[in-house]
Amino acid sequence: MSVILLALDSVSAAVEQRLRALSAGYDLVITRNAETIASLLEDTVVATGHIGLEQVLAMPRLRWYQLWGAGAEWLMDHPQLQERELVITNASGVHAIPISEHLMAMMLALARQIPAAVR
Repeated sequence: MSVILLALDSVSAAVEQRLRALSAGYDLVITRNAETIASLLEDTVVATGHIGLEQVLAMPRLRWYQLWGAGAEWLMDHPQLQERELVITNASGVHAIPISEHLMAMMLALARQIPAAVR
């Protein structure tokens, strides 16, 4: 059976239930166990989470890889992956608003000398 591999420590029960409903017809596996991941490489068609380049290269049936961060060049520029029909997506922009809000809060805190007052 085709595997959807989420190389994560865990997800909430509600999220897992929703993912299983959306992935009917696939074997959804959520694990960080290296041996389990290694045993699934041949059958994985969708993957995300803590998976390195060597593991991605060892997934001959992989069709979609979702990165958690923004930088995907390390995958997109790899010669072996350029020959495949592999969709690589990333999470670019997902943190734009929280980072902007944090930056504004830090600027206001420094302008009002809050760090010095706390000490």
